[in-house]
Amino acid sequence: MRVFYGGAGAAEGRTLKKVTWYKNPANAPAGIYAAVDFSSQFAELSLHCGFVAMQMQMDGSFGVAREEENSISKREMAKLTPEALQRIRAQYRC
Repeated sequence: MRVFYGGAGAAEGRTLKKVTWYKNPANAPAGIYAAVDFSSQFAELSLHCGFVAMQMQMDGSFGVAREEENSISKREMAKLTPEALQRIRAQYRC
């Protein structure tokens, strides 16, 4: 993570886009989950987004069950066609 954030440049902001609640989702241990989708802005990235899924613990707090981040640097973005960018955004769910 240090290498990634070191290359991403200065953090410029983060937006929490959506919270989705799940009760006993398929393919996961039984329980209550919250998935938080976000997007972020960094000086050297054109795209950064992901989600954090948290599971409710016995004491009512939430622990991280899974997290995913996706990004495209400004250098990589310059090489993409609009069609390729659209496919990547759909794949990343950004």
